[in-house]
Amino acid sequence: MKKYFKYIFIFIFSLVCMGFLLTSFDMDTLWNYGFSYAISIGEIPYKDFNMVLTPLYSFLMSIPLLISKNIIMFYIANSLLITGIFYLLFKLIGKRTWIFLILLLFPVPAIIEPSYNTFLIFLVILLIYLEKNNSNDYLIGLIIGLSILTKQSVGPFLLIPTIVYYRKYITKILKRLVGLIIPCIIFLIYLLVTKSLNNFIDLCILGLFDFNNSNGFKLNITILVGIVLLIVSLVLFIKNKKDIKYLYILMFYSIVIPLFDYPHLEFFFFVLSIVLVEKIKEYKTLFINSILFTTSFASIVFVYTNENTKIIYPNKYNNFNYRLLNNKHNENEVRDSVIKYINSNKDKDKDIIIIGSDAYFYKITCNMKIDYFDLNNYGNHGYNGTEKMKKKIDNLKKNTIIIIDRKHTLRKQKKREQYNVEIAKYVMKKGVFKENITAYSVYEIK
Repeated sequence: MKKYFKYIFIFIFSLVCMGFLLTSFDMDTLWNYGFSYAISIGEIPYKDFNMVLTPLYSFLMSIPLLISKNIIMFYIANSLLITGIFYLLFKLIGKRTWIFLILLLFPVPAIIEPSYNTFLIFLVILLIYLEKNNSNDYLIGLIIGLSILTKQSVGPFLLIPTIVYYRKYITKILKRLVGLIIPCIIFLIYLLVTKSLNNFIDLCILGLFDFNNSNGFKLNITILVGIVLLIVSLVLFIKNKKDIKYLYILMFYSIVIPLFDYPHLEFFFFVLSIVLVEKIKEYKTLFINSILFTTSFASIVFVYTNENTKIIYPNKYNNFNYRLLNNKHNENEVRDSVIKYINSNKDKDKDIIIIGSDAYFYKITCNMKIDYFDLNNYGNHGYNGTEKMKKKIDNLKKNTIIIIDRKHTLRKQKKREQYNVEIAKYVMKKGVFKENITAYSVYEIK
């Protein structure tokens, strides 16, 4: 039992941080949970709702939601995933692994927030572990295939180390290709059976052109940090050409592209740290971790005490009961008003659409299906997506109710902001204004 204590601790630590201490509701977490929620109620990705990545992570996370739709099941599954990452790290670098407990939270808590990117970290570390132990080539190919089905813009790069290091061993490459192709063929069959192949191509391949155009970057400190990390990983690879893990890490840099933001840089830095931490002598880790952990815990408590004006646990919001929510700026009053309005109108033979960053929250709370309007971000509706969504608005059923986040839509947009304000303003132009509900406005299609 003693040897499992550290994994029990990591699981509990992850779960507590996810649901009880990091009280700012990260939108990516909400959307990732929403994808899995939608799948768990029988919706088909790409056909019934929009997502711009391959769906393996969402399918896996939908399994515990078959037991309960509550977000706590989503957090439990992701805490197990993080525990799995630490299991592999302990196998690779021993006691030095404790340093990674800090990297879950700093410099930003990206990795502790449930995400397909965290699952990608698990897969790439698993690949490094399998390569170190000269594991079965079919299995390694299978893991690369699963990475492609997790994020299509990263997975293919993880095949490059195999091609570079084993180019003289054709049989070895072929075995890995067989392992890779099997899950990809299964996914293709799924797309054909569900008649969602064209939607997948539009959203996940052609839509990248829209995404890149609307999320272009400008040179800033984040880009500079990204360049430094790339140079570091390149230098390490050049100095350690005989070790395949360095090329895996270099290829994992693709996770940073095209956003070049702090969360994605942290995902890369977490994996890069495997080879950096190896250089720290084990006797120093206890001292380093004691300082880092104390700083980490103090910072979490600071976030916890400053983001909650009133602590109510569990809360009253369906499917989010066991997620600590903050009540800054009377956010609960806004939530209550919108939910009350939705519940009083959803049984009146009227379609209800919500356009705002919290659309998934309201839909899931009210036990409604997810649709294309709920994730209203630039680049998330396929090629020329904004015009497609405008046509969808033109063809909406009469008396459709559209609830718009007025504050989010009318305020000055920030650079590189994802929220598609054009679609929201088009509704305001085409629809008939009915009333305001706190920070939201209600329009109806006539």
